[in-house]
Amino acid sequence: MALNVRDYRFLVVDDLREMRMTLRGMLESLKVKQIWEAKSGDEALEVLGKQPVDVVLCDYNLGEGRDGQQTFEEARGRALLPPTAAWIMITAEQAMSMVMGVVENNPDGYLVKPINKSVLQVRIERVVARKMIIKDIEAAMKAGEHANVVRLCDQQLEKYPALKTDLQRFKTEALLRDGQYDAAAELCAGLLAERELPWTLLALGRVRYETGDLRQAKILFQKVVERHPTVMEGYDWLARVERDQGAGKEAQRIIVQALGMSPRSLRRQQTLGDVATDNADYAVAEKAFGRAVQMGEDSCFARPDDEAGLVSAVMVTKGPDQALRLLNDMVKRNGRKRGARGPHWRLTTVEATLLAKTGKASEAAAAATRALDAFKADTTQTTASATLELARCCFLNGLGDDARAIVDRLVRENHDRHDIIDLTRKMFDDLGMAEEGAALIDNAQQAIIKINNEGVLLAKAGRYKEALAQLQQAAEELPNNLTVIMNVVQALLLQMQKEGASNQSRYLAQEHLVRAEQLAPRSEKVAQLRAKLASVTAQPALQASAG
Repeated sequence: MALNVRDYRFLVVDDLREMRMTLRGMLESLKVKQIWEAKSGDEALEVLGKQPVDVVLCDYNLGEGRDGQQTFEEARGRALLPPTAAWIMITAEQAMSMVMGVVENNPDGYLVKPINKSVLQVRIERVVARKMIIKDIEAAMKAGEHANVVRLCDQQLEKYPALKTDLQRFKTEALLRDGQYDAAAELCAGLLAERELPWTLLALGRVRYETGDLRQAKILFQKVVERHPTVMEGYDWLARVERDQGAGKEAQRIIVQALGMSPRSLRRQQTLGDVATDNADYAVAEKAFGRAVQMGEDSCFARPDDEAGLVSAVMVTKGPDQALRLLNDMVKRNGRKRGARGPHWRLTTVEATLLAKTGKASEAAAAATRALDAFKADTTQTTASATLELARCCFLNGLGDDARAIVDRLVRENHDRHDIIDLTRKMFDDLGMAEEGAALIDNAQQAIIKINNEGVLLAKAGRYKEALAQLQQAAEELPNNLTVIMNVVQALLLQMQKEGASNQSRYLAQEHLVRAEQLAPRSEKVAQLRAKLASVTAQPALQASAG
């Protein structure tokens, strides 16, 4: 029986008025009552921000500005699409880059022009019918309710066996995000025994990666790339493994290969810029960051590091004077944007470095101070490398005490991250401050280790109130220290096991777990704490004793 779509709300996105009118006419012949139109990606995003839409029919080529792929990415990234909404991409192009862009971003469906009414109707009905089956699953996944996703997938699988592949894929993803790696591996192995699907190989590779078996992860990701060369995610994961193993040049080669097939990925261009910078290949970094800045115009995926990385690369390839001109152009352009504030502290840090290199010491010091003030006011998370670049800038511009405070906090927040500690040591070595740096790092590490150990010992001794007071204070001062946050949860769990789960202890544990999951979304240890909390709070005896 045909699905009735007359009460569904449609958005038609096409830069050509004739095509919008044609699609509107087809929809009206299907008795659709609510239809909005947009002639550009920006207009589409504006409509999605104001109106509830059930189905988007979006042309891939939208003329100047965002194309259909970028509009879809932005709408999804800004959470303008509810789980019930379906996105159907329309295109007349057959170029590999376009096809890969459409497939990689996984819309709910796509149509190739020319389109007639019957083809449009069948595709809409098919997409909407599938969406109705998986909408609760997608909503649960978006909410982070992974156990619920698994339950819903099993439930729907009994009713809709024809959607087995889709439902098993959702289930596998939920198990991975929940840290249930053995269960995910077992599910993937069973599916692979039936037939090889690229996503099952990818998922199994992710299991190996998350459990620390980089050798097997690499083998599996290589299989994806070799056997399914159009699956772009395989290249991303393979490059990540190579980078983790110190093979930066091989990682760069893999990312370049992927971009050759699907060049319209902003985040892959950003990764190429980062990797090329690590490899000191500043010519490639300049091109990659240049494309990222252009593609990220008004995008929720744009990063301050893109502009800073571009200017830093140009400083090496074309000299500080050219880089300073580029930076000034960026600042002017950003200043003309509606509602724009001053430049991000990352860009101001680069400005201070450039001014120092061109002999403008007083201006460099002023820029370093502005960067420092903006950094202190920034509540968003930033990378260790960017933080260390600011610290280096402060050291070079007479702000040594501020630089030491930045490094002290960074080390205390990451006292057990060997990669970040190594980066910090290298910065001090480059500045000729190796001895002072070693002492600062050691003092910061020992301070947080002492707090951690004392808090854990107090909790184990049953002195929960004292333990939590000490650990919570540390967590408040160092909100990005994953170890401290997990120790707070551990102490709360010990308390609940002994004294019962009160509403306050449950709330505190939940709050700290959410923070831990934000810092380490794929951590097996964090997932285990989540499961342990669910187990402890589910025990009737403990709940009763809490009353």
